[in-house]
Amino acid sequence: SVKGTGLVITGTASAGKVKLHDKLHLLPQWKEVRVREIRANGKQANLAKAGQRVALGLNGKIKLSDIQRGDWLVSINSGVISKRLDVSIRLLADAPFALKHLAPIKFYIGAKRISSKIAIIDCKNQALLPNQECLAQIILDKPASAIVGDRFLIRDYSESFIMGGGTVLDPDGPQFGKSRIGRLDWLKAMRLSSHKASIKYLLERNEAFDFHQFCLIRNHPINS
Repeated sequence: SVKGTGLVITGTASAGKVKLHDKLHLLPQWKEVRVREIRANGKQANLAKAGQRVALGLNGKIKLSDIQRGDWLVSINSGVISKRLDVSIRLLADAPFALKHLAPIKFYIGAKRISSKIAIIDCKNQALLPNQECLAQIILDKPASAIVGDRFLIRDYSESFIMGGGTVLDPDGPQFGKSRIGRLDWLKAMRLSSHKASIKYLLERNEAFDFHQFCLIRNHPINS
């Protein structure tokens, strides 16, 4: 809260652009705000874009206590609120112990740190061993935001060790049916960096999917 300016948020623009007077949504709270002032890389500006360090003066029905470190500002009706994230994850070779199914962990993504559990999807004996990679679902204690391809780290629940890390494959994972064949095909498609390659992979396997959701979780404009 800055005297003479009001509420100001700071961070890095990771994608897209923002202009004066744009309406945005604060996630995961789904609160609408309007941009009343912009500073990009330390200078007053009318526009800020991906890669810049940005400070935004905001208007709206919002107060300082509504905002937490690691929250997102996104264009209206974009972005995803995540409670379950399907991921590709690897433990470090020197991780001090394996992670069993539903083991408690601390999950680090962007600037957020969240108490979570890890649900093993495709490892034998329902455990992830040191230097092993598998598909898993991170079950968050509190909602957060992510898109396909975001990187993360995990630590043990007491935060004594960095255990490993990985990549988000779907920030809107299902509660049930995590390991069914169609779902595994979907996750394999989400591992592909190209939007076209992912769609081709799904179509070749006759997998029906929601195109709007596909674009949303990959932060890809639907009209592109």
